[in-house]
Formats: sequence, structure tokens, C-alpha cells
Amino acid sequence: MILFEIWMCLIGISMALSGIPQIYRIYKNKSSNDVSLSLWIIVTHGIFWWLIYGIIINSISIIITNFICLIIDLIILFLVMKYRR
Repeated sequence: MILFEIWMCLIGISMALSGIPQIYRIYKNKSSNDVSLSLWIIVTHGIFWWLIYGIIINSISIIITNFICLIIDLIILFLVMKYRR
């Protein structure tokens, strides 16, 4: 079971890191006009509740994955609002 949790953490972290290219693009272009604010609000909201769920059921893979994803998504939200014109 512990091996499964480690495997799921690795898969989850790889999915969580999918937001990094968006962060890079927004920061590089200093513009977020082509990024949907409502999409990232909805995604962040969902990730937050998955994190809460992981805490409730005490699943380390869900907690780690969604914590990392939440941080990345919050950075994206911050950058979208900062560079919105």
C-alpha cells in the first residue's frame, strides 16, 4: 500500500507541475490577456476541496499532490490578475 501511495504522489506531482508552463508564459510576456481567469478560479476551487478531502481521509498522496497543485494554481491566479490589462 505504501508503494502505491508513493506512485500516486509521483503521478500527482507530475500533473500538478503542468501549470508551470503557464506561469512561465505569463511572466515572460508580462500579459495574461489570453488566459481565462474564470477557468483558473474554478480549477483552484476544485483543487482546494480535493485537498480538504485528502486531509479528511488522511491520504498522503492526495494531500501532497493537491497542496503542490494549489500553490501552483494560486501563483497562476496571482499572475493572471497582476498582468491583466
